[in-house]
Amino acid sequence: MLRESLIEATQFFSKEVLDTEVSLFDYAPTHSAYAAAIPVKGDVNADVTVYINRKSLNKMALLFLFEENPDEAALVDLIREITNLIVGKAKVIAQEKGVAFDIGTPEFIGADALLSTNDIEVNFMFEDEIFTVTAKVTQ
Repeated sequence: MLRESLIEATQFFSKEVLDTEVSLFDYAPTHSAYAAAIPVKGDVNADVTVYINRKSLNKMALLFLFEENPDEAALVDLIREITNLIVGKAKVIAQEKGVAFDIGTPEFIGADALLSTNDIEVNFMFEDEIFTVTAKVTQ
């Protein structure tokens, strides 16, 4: 249920906020990326992390913030905000399907984070770049 909610929420974010489409992609990126995580607790307990490389994050800044050359602070805020929007929408989608959970505050993981092993991993193609949404189930 969490995986499906995260997919639907990411597609909603891309279409409604960025005014573009994303598609599912089979392979995870191997490069480092900006990352932010949010804990979810309730019927589902997990740490959800969004990984977006700098090039994609810059493109998203242009579409979302209308900033062509965002500084480092803006990119950090942006990855946290994107993570919050995706996980917040996933919460609404899950609740509509009878699964309830609360979300925490997005935490910046780093600008050079590497994708780690997770229980859920969904890769998306955004224009010509890949970004990833993951969840590590907790008890």
